[in-house]
Formats: sequence, C-alpha cells, structure tokens
Amino acid sequence: MFKVAKPIFLKDMNKEMNVTAFFAANFDCSGENAVLTITGATYYRITVNGEFVGYGPARAPHGFTRVDVLDISKYVSWGLNQIVIEVASYNCDTFAFVNVPGFLQAEITADDKVIAATGYNFIGFIDVERVQKVMRYSYQRPFSEVYLRNGGSMLKMPVEEVQPKLGFMIRKVPLPEYQILDPIEVAYKGVLSPVAIDRKECRFIEGVGKNGVMGFTLDEIPYKPLFDMFGYDYTVQTKKEKLHFPYTLKQGTYMVFDMGKNTVGFIQHKVKVSENGRMVLGVTERDAAGKFTVMENHITNVIDYHMIAGNYEGETFEVYGFRYLYVFALEGEITIESLSVREYAYPLKEIPKLQTENENLKKIYEAAALTFKENTLDVFMDCPTRERAGWLMDATFTARAEKFFTGQTTVNEAMLNNFVVATNFPHVPEGMVPMCYPSESFGGEFIPQWSLWFGIQIYEQIQRSGQRPHKYQKILYDLCKYFEKYENSNGFLEKLPGWNFVEWSKCNQWVQDVNYPTNMLYYRFLICVSEMFEDEEMKKKAEKLKQNIITFSFNGHYFEENAVYGENGLQNTKNVSETCQYYAVWMGVADLKEPRFQSLKHTILTAFGPFGNRDFVPYEPSNAIIGIYLRMDVLLHLGEKELLLREIQDFFGDMAEATGTLWEHKDESNSLNHGFASYVGPVIYECLK
Repeated sequence: MFKVAKPIFLKDMNKEMNVTAFFAANFDCSGENAVLTITGATYYRITVNGEFVGYGPARAPHGFTRVDVLDISKYVSWGLNQIVIEVASYNCDTFAFVNVPGFLQAEITADDKVIAATGYNFIGFIDVERVQKVMRYSYQRPFSEVYLRNGGSMLKMPVEEVQPKLGFMIRKVPLPEYQILDPIEVAYKGVLSPVAIDRKECRFIEGVGKNGVMGFTLDEIPYKPLFDMFGYDYTVQTKKEKLHFPYTLKQGTYMVFDMGKNTVGFIQHKVKVSENGRMVLGVTERDAAGKFTVMENHITNVIDYHMIAGNYEGETFEVYGFRYLYVFALEGEITIESLSVREYAYPLKEIPKLQTENENLKKIYEAAALTFKENTLDVFMDCPTRERAGWLMDATFTARAEKFFTGQTTVNEAMLNNFVVATNFPHVPEGMVPMCYPSESFGGEFIPQWSLWFGIQIYEQIQRSGQRPHKYQKILYDLCKYFEKYENSNGFLEKLPGWNFVEWSKCNQWVQDVNYPTNMLYYRFLICVSEMFEDEEMKKKAEKLKQNIITFSFNGHYFEENAVYGENGLQNTKNVSETCQYYAVWMGVADLKEPRFQSLKHTILTAFGPFGNRDFVPYEPSNAIIGIYLRMDVLLHLGEKELLLREIQDFFGDMAEATGTLWEHKDESNSLNHGFASYVGPVIYECLK
C-alpha cells in the first residue's frame, strides 16, 4: 500500500484527547503526475499549495484504517510545492467512528517515484489556536471548536514514529462533494441582552466520566461558549434582507443567514476585527423567528472565535448541518466580508426524473434526495448533525434509496463489510453486533432488534447485487446462536437484554416480557438467513414461530403488543399499537389476502394513517421511525398508491417546505435531516409509475 511512508505523530501526544496537529512537506514535482496515498486518525484535511484537496479518511472497523489514493496533479506546479495535512486526533469514544490513537501515514509519488513521505521529510506543528480542552460536541460525537486567534497559530514540535497496528483497506465509496454554497439571504438582524443563565444538566457535559462518556470535565474547560449563549435574550430588529456583503456587527449585535434549506459541510468565514473581539457562530435547523435555540438537538451548536485585531479567513474542521447560520459579536466590532459552506456530501449529480406536475410531490421528492445526499458518505448515517453514526435499521431503508438514486450498492457493501471484517466489537456481548458502526459502544449499550434488521439489510443487499452470501454466514449464525439463549418453549424471544427498540412511541415501553413486534422481526430474520443459506431446519423453526405469533398475539381483529409473566404465567397485556400491525404485515406474519386478516386490512385502510377515522379501540399511533415507513410499504403492497401519495403529501409536505429535508419524527422534536427518510423518494417514484 505504501512504498516508504511510516506512521507518525507529534512526540508523546498521539494518545491525548483532542490534539490538532499539522504536518508539512516541500516537494519538487517537476511537472510529473502526482498521486497522494494517505491514511490517518481521527480525521485529516489536506491542502496543496494552499488549495483544499480533501478530507478523510473513510471510516473503518476495529483493526483497520481506510486509505485514500488521490490524484493531486491539478494542485501542483512545476518546481517547489508544499503539502500541509491537518490531523485531529480525538482519542475519544463516539458513535461516529472507532477510537484510534492519532497518526498520519502519507506519501506522494510521481511516475511511481516517492517524492515526499511521512517519516522522512514531513515536519510537525501543533495548532495552538484551536483550544484543546473544550466541551464535547454531543453525547455521540467528540469535541466542539474554540479558537484563540492571536497571531501565533503554529508551534513546531518533534515528530515520532508510532505503531497503530492497523490493516489497510482502500476507500471504495465515492469521494465526497465539496462545492461551495452561499446563503440566500439575511433572515434576521438583532441585539443581545444579558440575562441570568438558565440551563438544564446534559449527559454530554455533566455526564463526562460516567458510563464510559469520555471528555474534559467542566473544571478543566476554560471557555464555555454554550453556557455563555444561555446568558442572552435575542431581540430581532429587522427581517429578510438581500445579501450585500460586507456587514459590520458592533458588540452586542447579531445576524442570521439563511441557507435556503438544510446544508451540511464546513463553515467558511472571512472577517475583519478592528479591535480585540469575540465572534460566535451558531447553527440551527429550525426557524425560531430570529431567537437562538441554544443546544438545539442536544449538541454544542456554537463555534467560538477569540481574535485580536486583524483580518481572518477560517474554516471549521468539524462538519455541521443547519439551515440558519447565526453570527454573534460578543466583544469588539466585527466586519463579515463573506460566509459560505464547503459542502460535505455524496456526489449525487442527478436523480431519476419524476413524472408529475404536482409541485408538492416534487418538493418532497427533492427533499428525499437531499436527505440521502447529506446522510450518505462512507456509511449510511442517521443524521449529519448530532451523531453522524451508521445505525442499523435506518440503513435498511437508506440502502434502498442508494440503489434507487445512484444505481449502485457501493456504500451499502462498504457498511456491511465493516461488520464482517472487524477484529472485535468492544463492550458488545459475544455474538451480538453494534447498533451503529464503526463506533465505540461506550457503556455497553446495544439494541438487539437492530441486529435482526442487520440480517434483513444483508439479505436485500444480496438480492440487489447478485453476490454470494457466504462472507456473511459466520456473523449471521453467531447472531442466531446468541438469540437461541432467549427463546422460550414457544420459540418466542423473551426478556431480551439491552436497549429494546421497536419504535419512537409507547411501543418502546411495551417490550417485555415477550414483545410480539420483536418476534415478528425475528421471524423475518430467520427466513432471510434460511433462504440465503438454504437452511431448511431454520425455515421450519421460523414457520413454527410465525404460527405461534398468530395464535398468541392475533385476536381476530388485530395483533396485541406484548405479554408479561404474572401469577398465571404469560399473559397478553392488551396493549395495541398501529405499528405492531405493520410489523405483522411487513415481516410476512400476516398475509392480508387471507380471509382471517380481512378485518385487520380494513383497519389499516380506514382507522390508521393520517386520514383514518379513528373508529377503533384505543391504540398507540405510529411515529415516523419506524411505523410510517412500514405503512408506506404495506400500502404499496396493497396497491393503494393514490392513498399513499395523499398521505405522503400530508405527512412530509411541511418538512420539505421548512428545511428541504425529511425528519426523524413526525414533529420537530429531534433531527430534521434523517437518512432513512430518503426512502420516501423511491416510494413516490414507484407510486407514479
């Protein structure tokens, strides 16, 4: 993979949390074609002769690192050139990546000759402008960004060879898109008024040091911009102005720039500070009428810059997702000469053309495509903000969107392969797989149901790609062995450990002792595995489970949710959810063509959904994740395309209008840009065929 390059880092610092290092080398290219081969941890940003080249690496499982091979010929010129690689070494457990000590391994070749390589002619610096001891960005991601711009950004440091002991894997997913996006208008201008700080405790702030949450404690952190922003009231003075840079903000004022729709990437700014000043950038997905929602989505949604007088150009190292970009002048006078975003997303150039004149459907369809693009890189992410994590279950639906929007299964293949080749899954029970990956399962948290969705995701990948399933055999049969320990005499899974997840609703309160939706999912998992490996015994086991689910859960009209142990043994609770009915149909337990399920079919078409008449016993309605998505498939299967299109417009229309993306829930209570929601795109297309 590498000819001569060695893994290096700043001496004695590769296991410290949140160290930002720079490695630079001069090289003479003499006009030849130049190729950069590079990997490192945790993330790196590459510039050649001052021009941005790329950001990486693609994420890899435990025991491995992914390598980029980049043609950098267009960035080099005849004679002497310079490459600078900025490396953030986080050494922090997160849901977003595997925790690996910091290192960089890189070399440049021209006509197969090495002209620069780490371990030979790269020198190291530490970034003294980026503050090391800061708050986490969120419970799921590592650190926020605070900068002290005082004219002394680089301090030369000794470099040493390190031993990451990782196998190499080539990036096989497409390189991200890096186009520059500008705001469309000034949404608000306003003034700040100091108020008493009023905030609630948060698990990624006060929770550091507990249940495996790594980071710096509040006593260690010198700058707390998140807390500072709780100490202001926001008064809007003007609204909706056309862009006309530059803008000058005096101390105690702020502006809100509108990107037009949710945007994901690195925030760029060019500012002038006439006296010592402090600028805070804030990001939000929601239009809060010019008020700033501090800690929206449970994240540190601010970037803090302390600056002496001067002119500055900067770009965040971390990725942010937002529609509204706030600029606060907390100290001094700040002139904003430009603001933009370097997009960090899947390079989706075009999408299948929608055959309709319905503008509302077109807008939702485009929102589905943008949601896919911003949540797909090296894995399928749940959201590009709070977590950037490769969650199972979500990925089953995003994988369908990948095939539809791109015609490929490349990202799905890479994501599944991470699970297969990983050397270990720390803190997860033997035989189980992580609920999201690559990641660290700090606190030992896992979702047993998501491992069953993992089997379905593999099965659908095999169907789409035509590949042989054998590389997945061991991990799937290990899962089967794990679940056998929790089967009762009727074949039901009962008293499953971990975070039992059925849906974001009361369904998650009804998961014990025997949860019927989980067992419906288990049935589907067993069928998928039995078909892939022609396992007749497993198929018989699955069919027996199916019949027992119908016998114990179906009361002639609908499926009941769960059963618990009492004095008389296992008894149904009579809990009923809309989502449970969709599980029954989607997983293949209930065939709505059969006479015995006609009452259930009638209920699904008339009592459930956004247009249902609610002429039904009290039940728990479905949320977006996952009931609404199961319902879409059920209606498609029933041929109810007109009804489904009406429901899609009713459910997703406001989302597309507000953010240009589709949301985690049916309200604004969490992420407003969630990867699995991109599946709405192919559903709309199928309905219009």
